[in-house]
Amino acid sequence: MSEPLLTLRVARKQAATERICTLELEALPGQTLPPFSPGAHLELHLAEGLVRQYSLVNAPAESQLYRLGVLLDPQSRGGSRAVHEAVQPGQTL
Repeated sequence: MSEPLLTLRVARKQAATERICTLELEALPGQTLPPFSPGAHLELHLAEGLVRQYSLVNAPAESQLYRLGVLLDPQSRGGSRAVHEAVQPGQTL
């Protein structure tokens, strides 16, 4: 059984370090986020058909958002570079 596709809004994007940014994703109005367990991943569908998985780094009790930490990989094939350079607050993914 496949996981449901969600449309999420980028509520916040912050630089945690020079090479790591955090994204906070929230449900759209009228929707709720499915619960998750520690170690869970979220698959992001990015521009140009890129699909990448990133670990959820917040506690499952924080049920109003999903927080991701994305390391900019120098050997990136596009995913982490797209998150760092193109994804912006207010955008939906």
